Amino acid sequence: MNTKKERKPISALAIERLDATLDAVQADPERFNNGVWVRGTLNGKHAEMCFACFAIELFGTAKERASLKFDGSYDKLGARILNIDIGIAYRLFWGRNTIEDINGIITELKDGAKHE
Repeated sequence: MNTKKERKPISALAIERLDATLDAVQADPERFNNGVWVRGTLNGKHAEMCFACFAIELFGTAKERASLKFDGSYDKLGARILNIDIGIAYRLFWGRNTIEDINGIITELKDGAKHE
């Protein structure tokens, strides 16, 4: 019996949202810090945010965006908003990831989607 869990293919929506979130991070790199979730505010905006929080800010509801006031883990919410499974979310949201690391993960996901 095969016990290996098959991974569902990544959706076009997920790729679109991952690319848009990466674009937002690359456009505002001084605010990106994958090791902090959310820290402080600067001119009414969160001063530092992780990749998940950038996604929540871009695609979340007003209630979800308001939840960014509090430090905490946004893995599940970020995964749902990005339309990715939690395993991929853990890879993307790992605290020591740089923008380049995240770009590489997204490129790998997109390449895998082409082969499915």
